Amino acid sequence: MKFLFVLLTTVTAGDDTCRGDGDQCHSLPANQTLISPERLQAHGSHAKKIWLAIRGDVFDVTEGIRFYGPEGSYRFFAGRDGSRAFATGEFSDKGLREDCNGLEPEQLWAIEQWRQRYHIDYKFVGHLRGFWYGEEESQR
Repeated sequence: MKFLFVLLTTVTAGDDTCRGDGDQCHSLPANQTLISPERLQAHGSHAKKIWLAIRGDVFDVTEGIRFYGPEGSYRFFAGRDGSRAFATGEFSDKGLREDCNGLEPEQLWAIEQWRQRYHIDYKFVGHLRGFWYGEEESQR
């Protein structure tokens, strides 16, 4: 369990403190795009280009239209950051949210595994401004 904690700390924490409440962040590379929540929402299941976000990383999942399109079984992920649901399986509006506070280390690791998988399978578009990335373009 200690290994899992150290690994999760390495994956989720950055180098610089963003806020005084203990959250950690790291700077966003200059060549990466910060995407507004409104722009992400415009790329929902009915859009020409379908996007979704995991832990603030936005992916173009248009190639998986059979999963994320209007008739797809995972259409509820399109146009939003539903990070929490990747670990909990709660696909309601309450569960499909970016906030992962209160999740167990194993659940956080599961979300990270999904995020890494999307980096392999789909085109990375940029970072979602909001819970994970602020106006200062840093990750929490």
